[in-house]
Amino acid sequence: MADFRYTAKRSTLADHIVDQQYMMEIGVTSEQRSRRVDKTEVRARGGATETLYHKADREWSITFEPVNGDRLTQLIEFLDSTESGESFEMRLYGSEATFTSVKRIDEGYDLQEFMRVGSERADWFQVSISVRAT
Repeated sequence: MADFRYTAKRSTLADHIVDQQYMMEIGVTSEQRSRRVDKTEVRARGGATETLYHKADREWSITFEPVNGDRLTQLIEFLDSTESGESFEMRLYGSEATFTSVKRIDEGYDLQEFMRVGSERADWFQVSISVRAT
């Protein structure tokens, strides 16, 4: 199970308070890591090349386990509270790893239906996000 520590901002649960920090424990079914490099390459007429290295970013594409009911409600609170670039912390390997501070870099999220049961609270949904280390 992975841990996500965030500050509630939007779509808060009934017993949660805006601007309070909360922890969400949820399974991750897929985690793709990548490293994006920002560099500029200039080539002189004589053929010599010069590369100016600006920075490198660690990024993750994360897919959460299918959830429903109260767990889906908290996942939506987390997603809505971090959608405009708010920093949060993630620990993808539970208590064995340290927290990594990240920000979302996606353009929102889609609730992908995983299993239809027959009611909005009972149906299972899966969500994917993309984040970058801060």
